[in-house]
Amino acid sequence: MAVTKIWDVKSHLGALIAYVSNTEKTIVNFDDETLKALVSYGIDDLKTEERKLVTPINCTLDNAPNEMARLNSMSKSQSDTVAYHGYQSFARGEVDAETAHEIGVKLANELWGDKNFLVVVATHVNTETIHTHFAIGATAHNFVRYNDCATTYMKMREVSDRLCLEYGISVVKHPQRGKTRHIGEIKAEQEGRQTVRSLIRRDMDAAIEHCFTYPQFVSTFQALGYTLEWRGKYLRIRPDQSEKFYRMDKLGEGYTYEDVQNRVRENARNRRIIPYVPYKQKEKPKGLYALYLHYCYLLGELPKQKPNNREAYAAIKEDVRKARMYNEEAKLLGKYNINTAEELSSFSASLSEKYKTLASNRAKLRNKLRRMHNTDEMQPIKDEISALSLMMVDLRKQMKLCEDIAARSGVIDKIVNTIDVPSKDAERKEMNIGKLQKER
Repeated sequence: MAVTKIWDVKSHLGALIAYVSNTEKTIVNFDDETLKALVSYGIDDLKTEERKLVTPINCTLDNAPNEMARLNSMSKSQSDTVAYHGYQSFARGEVDAETAHEIGVKLANELWGDKNFLVVVATHVNTETIHTHFAIGATAHNFVRYNDCATTYMKMREVSDRLCLEYGISVVKHPQRGKTRHIGEIKAEQEGRQTVRSLIRRDMDAAIEHCFTYPQFVSTFQALGYTLEWRGKYLRIRPDQSEKFYRMDKLGEGYTYEDVQNRVRENARNRRIIPYVPYKQKEKPKGLYALYLHYCYLLGELPKQKPNNREAYAAIKEDVRKARMYNEEAKLLGKYNINTAEELSSFSASLSEKYKTLASNRAKLRNKLRRMHNTDEMQPIKDEISALSLMMVDLRKQMKLCEDIAARSGVIDKIVNTIDVPSKDAERKEMNIGKLQKER
């Protein structure tokens, strides 16, 4: 069965073409003795097209790197991708080298050659698994850039499967759609080298091990020298002193945003096992402290009994909350000498303007922080952002109090207007009637 893959190349166009068209990997049916004989006659014999499974499309093998670089320089794209490297691999013993190369050339022509992209197709036979490499220029002759995305890769897989079925070669019936790892990471793991992603996973494990809530994990992980940032629907991680972000959903199973939340929740569940503690009778207060508690009880500072009615208890809590809010509103009106509705409206508008200014300044600081990589230089900016956030919290509280005062002022006016206030004449009549009754 045939499998396919493609990834971008940021530099070294010449090295890519040299690797794809490597003579030692593309010669067919040459054993060691034959190679020695050919080398003794001249290395140029090994470079002839007749002995190599290498086919350039829309270019020649000699000018492919320079032509790809020239087209990239004439493109308007700002991307730093100079080429794309793809491959098509077959199962052992299922196909010969010539057939594999023929399928690869047809695949390249249909996907890229017909769209004026420069392609070098080379089939490698230096291993037991025959596989074909594709070096695709990022810019076509008409200066259109290649769009490497899920849609184009699915097209590559569909064309590869169709060609394989035409040649009687099996295909993957249920392709894996899970998360894949970068080829560089796989090679580093095979060679026993550490990668940035492996270090991130190691530090994430250390942080999760000591956390019971997700906010606690965030603070602990950031303290280890990482920055967490949401970009759209993806959560990204940037190690300090690094300019590159790494998406959490690309770190592998167990390290996605949802996986981290589940792991810290599991820590919390395991921690909730409360050990048995034998009952110990509390000692009664003595001396001056007991006398103090007794007087607090007599003055009503201590409750004489616990409320059994939960609804009544909730109503009492709500009344207490309102009383505190009214107290804060009265302090606000007295502090800023607010006497009329116009003054309240003007004061509320000034608070709104101050809040918008602080929010704008905080947004600028956050954007500046994203472009910084030195932890020592970032700390003053973080402190300034925290100070602005505290000021915004205070402004929001005052704005909420102003809204409540404005909403309730209209109700109070209506109540006052409905009260029957006696006139001065009526008061005099009542006073006269009272005097007459006394005289009698």
